[in-house]
Amino acid sequence: MIVPLPDDVASAGNPWNAHALAISPTMRAPEDVRWHQDLVYNTMWSLLVQLERWNKASDAEGRVKIQTVLMTGLGTGTGGIEVDKCAQQMVLAVKHFRMPLADRVRWNDVEQRVGDVRATTFRQKRDSIVNSRALAPFTLTSLLVVAPILIFVGASLALN
Repeated sequence: MIVPLPDDVASAGNPWNAHALAISPTMRAPEDVRWHQDLVYNTMWSLLVQLERWNKASDAEGRVKIQTVLMTGLGTGTGGIEVDKCAQQMVLAVKHFRMPLADRVRWNDVEQRVGDVRATTFRQKRDSIVNSRALAPFTLTSLLVVAPILIFVGASLALN
């Protein structure tokens, strides 16, 4: 869910120039969620869907389009998810979101995506799909990983 920030919070003194807050819970109550294989991927996908909806409706509803998203790693605190796994699944969610499937989806169409996500759940050899070199054809200049904090620049995500 994305909610607009009150004007006094979204003012010029806001160091991130934020106008909205995304609420993306990864668990109902604080607990270890390392067992959940694609929790981060699914949560990130849901956030991308919400961002796309927000931006599509922004003109009609008089809202500012979201161009930048600043967020911490999903499930990396109490959830116990490793930062590397979190970053891999977040990047895969963005990659897959930007590569839509055909209108009539067949298992062969999604098999690679399922394999990509599964690859993040196990320790992978150096050239795996989740390795940064393997993702090189997918230029994600809009995603900066800073410790467990991720910054997205919406124009590159084509969410407008």
